[in-house]
Amino acid sequence: MNGSFALDKVLSIAPGKLAKTAYVSVDDVVLACKDPMSIGDVQLKYEIVKQNAPKQLFPCPTGHYREDGRFVIVDGRHTYLALLMNGFTHILVSWEE
Repeated sequence: MNGSFALDKVLSIAPGKLAKTAYVSVDDVVLACKDPMSIGDVQLKYEIVKQNAPKQLFPCPTGHYREDGRFVIVDGRHTYLALLMNGFTHILVSWEE
């Protein structure tokens, strides 16, 4: 079965680079943006995650690894919270390498 895109989310990759994905422990994730979030936005992600569990959707949250090995989510913090709220222990993330 081919994958499908449930949401319009883009990861832009520079020429010569690779897009990589992996499952990361939720304990090894930090959020780049600490701004307040809309309850409605988190609720929407919660429902999407719940409907698709135990699978996770792609495109997934994007970011990068920092020097201590933790993954920094730059785009996808609502999805991260929704996964936590649904009891997930790992999150599918993507980054450019």
